[in-house]
Amino acid sequence: MTRHNELIDLLKEEIVKIPFQTVKSNWDVLFDEKEDSLDDATRKERLDFLRTTRLSDIEYSNTEDDAVFTLSNSATKKSIQMSNRFPSNKELRGIVLRAALEKKKEKVPQVSVYDAIESELRGVGSTAVVMIKPVACGKHLAGDEAMSEEHYDLFVFILLMKINEKIQKANLRQEIDLESLKEEAVRDDIWKGIDIESVYDMTQSLFENFHQIQQKSDELLKRGYPEAHKEAQALYNNLMSQTTQLTEGDISIQKFAENCNSLLDQAKKTELQKHRGLFGQLWHQIQRALSYITFGCVEITPTDSMEKIIKTQRDIQFFLPHEEVKSEEIAKDSPGMNIE
Repeated sequence: MTRHNELIDLLKEEIVKIPFQTVKSNWDVLFDEKEDSLDDATRKERLDFLRTTRLSDIEYSNTEDDAVFTLSNSATKKSIQMSNRFPSNKELRGIVLRAALEKKKEKVPQVSVYDAIESELRGVGSTAVVMIKPVACGKHLAGDEAMSEEHYDLFVFILLMKINEKIQKANLRQEIDLESLKEEAVRDDIWKGIDIESVYDMTQSLFENFHQIQQKSDELLKRGYPEAHKEAQALYNNLMSQTTQLTEGDISIQKFAENCNSLLDQAKKTELQKHRGLFGQLWHQIQRALSYITFGCVEITPTDSMEKIIKTQRDIQFFLPHEEVKSEEIAKDSPGMNIE
């Protein structure tokens, strides 16, 4: 088995647990005690507090204590104590938990603390995702087998999205206990229909081509095209910003593809239109990856903006001559290459 296959198998084994994390399965992390060590009344009191307290009403105190901090509801004046131990593995306790709650509070203040915690446990910011990241992106992996951090984040995001899609369509049970996930048949059922290798390859291709834009930006500057350099660098920065917004949950997968497509369309109307020989193949590869990530990973009804991506796929010869582009002169002289 190659290092690449070993990495994929490791990621499959860990990622499959994430969508089924719960407050109860992480009780010992959140409260520094076993759930079954509590009496029913205490357990219910804590769960009720988390379920009825909105993020907009939370307050913290005793945050300097090494053991526990106090989480209060400013509306009801009720409070509970939660673990404040140092999160050595970036697990969801203490300072990490408070930072996650504050971030979600800015976006969805009306959500309950309970739902916010479970959302964090089941997302790309979960402890499991954070802990595996150094392994997947580690320098100890040979050459191309190590993932870039942005590749890892998008790869995990897409896989979690696909599993959640199956849950929403009732193709999977929403609640699967972590003990059951040790069974190979259960894991196989979760991954059924998800082409992990293709998700890996396409997310990798997307970032490789984004980075090619940056490299060609540097090349343009060296060749004496400062304006084209500026436009290419801005395009790279904006595309990378879109991926961050996607993996952090600020935009949907549909909006991500629409925005990236729009950025490419805009770039083709700038100084970069004079350098089609440098960028033609990149446009093709990015559009191909975007189409797969959008249409191959999720089932959606294309909007008008998304139809542009399909049209661009059909009209890809608009960018590329029939033979491989070897110079800007070839692209410039090729018929049908005028950019709107």
